[in-house]
Amino acid sequence: MKILRIISSVDPKAGGPVEGIRQITPALARLGHTTDVVTLDDPAAPWLTSFPADDLLVALVAGADRLRLCAPPRSLASRERFSL
Repeated sequence: MKILRIISSVDPKAGGPVEGIRQITPALARLGHTTDVVTLDDPAAPWLTSFPADDLLVALVAGADRLRLCAPPRSLASRERFSL
């Protein structure tokens, strides 16, 4: 199964939902599921490099009614899977 999670930030200081995603993602991977995460974090945020998702995309606010997705450096190899 392919899972897409959308969350405002994956900064570990936020705890709660972020920690839940951190802990469940490796368990889901062991069961054969892939998890992608969309967040509003700055693409250069240091905590993005260690986040345990198959792909981590950052949504940049491009206007009141649109978001633009970009991939932090570690996700660039597979970004062709997405319409960015």
